[in-house]
Amino acid sequence: MNSVIQEHPSSFLASLDKAFANIEQWAISAGLKVVKSKILITEERFGTYSAQKLSILNSFGTELAEVIPVGASILGANGRIDIKGAYDKVILVDLNIGGPTMTTTVTVGDHKETHARHFYRGIDEAGWYWIESKISGKGHKLTNELFFELLAEVSDYERQ
Repeated sequence: MNSVIQEHPSSFLASLDKAFANIEQWAISAGLKVVKSKILITEERFGTYSAQKLSILNSFGTELAEVIPVGASILGANGRIDIKGAYDKVILVDLNIGGPTMTTTVTVGDHKETHARHFYRGIDEAGWYWIESKISGKGHKLTNELFFELLAEVSDYERQ
């Protein structure tokens, strides 16, 4: 094995399982089908490991989108999931409370000031978030409603 591999991404996989359980429940309750399959993810930090991906199908069996884990070694996040459809792709990131911050320290003579700035707004609790845009930096926690908005954005799905 590669000596760079440090640990197993168990916390990412556990968080992924929770997100996928919610997505599966939401999709099925809306009359959609969910097909699970295994994929392999290779990251420098963890090596190659197995994870699940979800395919979201309409009632006719046509694929609307895939929900694909990208990895655990994501700068500023605990993991990333992509929702890919025929028309677009959206990114979800697993964030701690407050999200990532940038800390700067300015020293003038004997006076030292440290400031922390959050990259995103609205990260009030740990969990999976969609970041509205790089400009606004507004984070939206993954909920049933948000999932269907994102599904509509990446596919031609319209919720009844």
